Amino acid sequence: MERILSSIISVSLKVKLYNTMKQKLYKTYTYKIPTFYVTMKIMVAPKMSDMLSDKIFELDDNKDNYAKTAAALCLTYKDDIYLCLPNEGKFATEFMFHEIIHAKNFIYSKRGVKLDVDNDENEAYLVQYIYSKCEDAKKKFAKCQIPITSE
Repeated sequence: MERILSSIISVSLKVKLYNTMKQKLYKTYTYKIPTFYVTMKIMVAPKMSDMLSDKIFELDDNKDNYAKTAAALCLTYKDDIYLCLPNEGKFATEFMFHEIIHAKNFIYSKRGVKLDVDNDENEAYLVQYIYSKCEDAKKKFAKCQIPITSE
């Protein structure tokens, strides 16, 4: 009986050790968007494929295409906005802005805000805020110790 218990504990410890050794290759930074009561999660990774193990992609039929074609990505999951920003060669500020516009439009749609071309100050502030949080997430990611992998 003692030998069986010892084997079970050994296997359990090996599984726990394996699970702690599997390091995520991306980081998620969460920001609350004031006034609109929306949570934005910015995921940053070396490559888009590094983020595809996250729960938001579990039921997504396009998951395999994202690694091949997406330079950046904006998704919604439940009531949260996810901005996926790989910092590989294809990543550039213009792709980030493209996804920021999708995020802004999701927020406006979710909160029933109508665009007003004669009064776009609110829209400009929201885009500026989202951009500043993307830049903040990129800077934080640059400081973390995630190993850069190559295929």
